[in-house]
Amino acid sequence: MTANKDQYDMTANNDQYDMAANKDQYDMTANNDQYDMAANKDQYDMTANNDQYDMIANKDQYDMTANKDQYDMTANKDQYDMAADMDHLDMTANKDQYDMSFYKVQ
Repeated sequence: MTANKDQYDMTANNDQYDMAANKDQYDMTANNDQYDMAANKDQYDMTANNDQYDMIANKDQYDMTANKDQYDMTANKDQYDMAADMDHLDMTANKDQYDMSFYKVQ
């Protein structure tokens, strides 16, 4: 993601989603997106803004019905194609493989 500066650092499983260039700053304080990730569970609590990234049994169900976060990403070019931008988020070390073929993030 050189073009849109999505520098998914992921060093030491910190997942530091930088996203300064495209204004997806994922503040995690104002909207309570508290990406917990304790013991590599990726529990993505998100109770306050109803982003209830369930991820039970690694289904990554990304409900997004309550707050209409459908991740369209047309405006900021974060299309999360995972094939076009070669940002596969392999994450073999922490087993977060984010398949993106099982579920379609719209």
